[in-house]
Amino acid sequence: MYLRIKKFKNCSAFGFAASVCMAVIYLSFSMHVPVMLNANSPHDDALFIGNAMHLVQGDWLGPYSQMTLSKGAGYSLFLAVNALLGIPITLLIAIFYLFSCGVFAKTLAGIGLRNAFVFAVFITLLFQPVVFPTSITRDNIYPSLTLLATSGILFITQQKSLILILRETILFGFAFGMFWITREEGVWILPGMCCYMTYQLVLARQDLQAFKLLCLRLFVYFAAAAVVPISIAFMNLFMYGKLVTVEFTNSSFSTVLSKLNSVSAGPEIPFLPVPQIKRQLIYQVSPAFRELESYFEDRGRSWTLLSCEVYKTNCGDYAGGGFMWALRDAVADKGYYSSPQKAANFYDQISAEIETACKNGKLICHKNYLPFLPTIPEESLKNIPSAILKAIKISIYNIEFKLANINSLGTAEDLQNMRLFLGNLKSMPTFNERSTFKIAGWYYSPENDWPSLDCVRDGTHTISSIPRSASPDIAASFNDKNAHSQRFSLSLSQADDCKIFIENHQGKSLRIEDLLIQKNQDSHLGSGTFFLDIKTAAVDPFAKSLRWKQKLADVYHWISPTLSIFGIASFVSVLGLSLTRRRPPSPLLWVAAMLWLHCLVRIALVVLIEVSSFPAVNYFYLSPILPLVCAASILSISLWVPLGKQTLATKKGNFA
Repeated sequence: MYLRIKKFKNCSAFGFAASVCMAVIYLSFSMHVPVMLNANSPHDDALFIGNAMHLVQGDWLGPYSQMTLSKGAGYSLFLAVNALLGIPITLLIAIFYLFSCGVFAKTLAGIGLRNAFVFAVFITLLFQPVVFPTSITRDNIYPSLTLLATSGILFITQQKSLILILRETILFGFAFGMFWITREEGVWILPGMCCYMTYQLVLARQDLQAFKLLCLRLFVYFAAAAVVPISIAFMNLFMYGKLVTVEFTNSSFSTVLSKLNSVSAGPEIPFLPVPQIKRQLIYQVSPAFRELESYFEDRGRSWTLLSCEVYKTNCGDYAGGGFMWALRDAVADKGYYSSPQKAANFYDQISAEIETACKNGKLICHKNYLPFLPTIPEESLKNIPSAILKAIKISIYNIEFKLANINSLGTAEDLQNMRLFLGNLKSMPTFNERSTFKIAGWYYSPENDWPSLDCVRDGTHTISSIPRSASPDIAASFNDKNAHSQRFSLSLSQADDCKIFIENHQGKSLRIEDLLIQKNQDSHLGSGTFFLDIKTAAVDPFAKSLRWKQKLADVYHWISPTLSIFGIASFVSVLGLSLTRRRPPSPLLWVAAMLWLHCLVRIALVVLIEVSSFPAVNYFYLSPILPLVCAASILSISLWVPLGKQTLATKKGNFA
């Protein structure tokens, strides 16, 4: 017995040491992977960072506009905390995810998962390639919050004393509240939670004391979670005069979208919720909506570029989710976003006018059962199977995770302000910065001419002189003592259209683009000779880090599908055996069921968005369930270990 205990302690110590080593490696790697900064994204990166800057200045979310409450404040609060800590945001994101993985693994251990499987869950979750930040968006922390929210439900259903876990329950509840205000579609996690909670309540009903205690824990958990959005709503009431957390989920805005989508103007066009023909009908019956006509049909046409980029067949109109943002901009253009109540009243007026027109028969309308989503034409419904298959493949890394073009976007000043606010993190350079190259050489003319540089950048035409440097070798070679400064060195960008020419000389010019592909040979320019000694592309300082991230993705491209296949097969087979043998299933089976249900509901959600509004079946929107797929697979495989031992013991008993 002593040997067994000693062996167990040694294994635990080894597992802890290995976990610490993996954590250090993970943090080191996270700090060296650069992210993209996008100062040109007022609806995403720039919005969250801007709101966080106002929070740090004590100005809540800043002056009110159509953007202020358009998205949850969760990520902006996270960025504000990081600014107060003064560390790179990538470090805080990594620490937060490391913490959530550790809590999740520890919670599974508390339920009875064996140490080897707990370690496997921790490692496979920790190094998920898609979780390493690519840009500064709220999805950086969404997987972490998903793990913590799930851990909270598992934690409160496995403890025996409320007093001992009251603090932890409240903290888990706060994490679930943060989950709820970080993205607007948090409802997807509830079916899995309800499934597991129902199982626990059914088990506890045999003991009235245990049943009451479990109900009390659940109440504390959800009450603590409710504190977060309620606090945000009251802050918005105090600052802007409206008790609301996010305006997209506000009844006035969701109702007007539903009313606009419900109008029928012939066959529904895929990915065009309110096309021009439908808008023209609504203009005729809704004076309020008619106020927006000049914006939709003229000043706001830039939103239609989204349609041209994504749905080329609908180029020129407001596609998918873009219409929602165009509607908010149109209302702001008319001055109705001076306050949340004024905007809500205007939306209510449009809704009432459309509803009246529908009742009077001036418009043909149909019931819209999907809030925020337009009617899905039959043509789009046919794409559901392929979208589901693609989502499943992405969820198990069966579609390669390729690093996209992640150059930073924005002016140098805006990007520098972002870097400093985010803790001077490692960020990708802009295209111009990343594509710079160096050329060096010499020019010699008996007439002592010297070339100039003619460049066009972003439509701006500039002419500049080329700096000269010492060239004793040229003076000696041409036996000309005046040729003492004939060398040059230039750093240019591939984004520039540059050529070299001789001023006041009617002759050909030399394009830099041609010189870069030219073999080592001289060129005639003006009255002299032009020669390049050096043509060096700038070295990307982050290329190695990005290659390691890609290699990690390639590893998961092999591991995750294999793990998922065995995991799903194990879950189905163990569930079948549990049902056929008419015995209570293992508690871990219900945990695995909750995780698998999380994944299925999230896939269903993104598929629904994919076939109705905009491309959503991608690694970006499926990121919160990629760790869950691996965890559910390992958990399902682990079910065979105790089941196999029990089966073997039963057989031995039968033989005896």
